Amino acid sequence: MKKLIILFVTLIQLVVITPVIAQNATVVFNYDDNGNRTSTMLMVTRVTENGTNTIDTDSSTEVNLSVYPNPVDNYLLLSMGSCEVDGFEAILMSVEGNVLYKTAISSDHAEFDMTQYTSGVYFLYVENGDDRYVWKIIKRQ
Repeated sequence: MKKLIILFVTLIQLVVITPVIAQNATVVFNYDDNGNRTSTMLMVTRVTENGTNTIDTDSSTEVNLSVYPNPVDNYLLLSMGSCEVDGFEAILMSVEGNVLYKTAISSDHAEFDMTQYTSGVYFLYVENGDDRYVWKIIKRQ
């Protein structure tokens, strides 16, 4: 019975899982010197009908965002780099999920006053339509 189950699992893997792996997806993250993620790119390698490999890249999510300093004492800075700022919104949340601050970003640099918050962990979400970027922010006293 045990051998039959192993054979069945192996057949499922060959029939179902292997074709999915044949279409290989790679996510490439780029970081700045402070360790902040600056861009994200999805690369999908797939085999076409004639057997050639093609690479599709989705760089629609590629943005140059930097959040610093982290850990922060007083003011947290957000730099948008060279990307368009239209439609971006920043949301500062506590670890409990409470929205502490929410604002539309209107320039390529934004500053957040963290002096009113106690020391601890916060999350900064930057959203643009369906794209969402998140940083864990550590507030020091």
